[in-house]
Amino acid sequence: MHTIYDLEERFQVPGAQYFESGQTYEYDGYDPKWRAIYDDKGRIMVAICHNMDLGDAWEHSDEAQYQEKWASLAYRIAMNYFVYDLTH
Repeated sequence: MHTIYDLEERFQVPGAQYFESGQTYEYDGYDPKWRAIYDDKGRIMVAICHNMDLGDAWEHSDEAQYQEKWASLAYRIAMNYFVYDLTH
């Protein structure tokens, strides 16, 4: 989480269900988790953002009720992943 942006503060990025429920989670997914599957050389092969919806954050980032802090974290995570992918 330090390729371009240093993402020390990480929090749950809710999906579109936030508009209906006001909750940042679905079902029992209260705790966001960042996981990865690594190859034999320690490089990330699969990045996992569990209990969050980065795709919805990108899709709804221009809607007034969707908080900027969620959208900006989703974009920063994506940029870190893209650059990491291209450089490793």
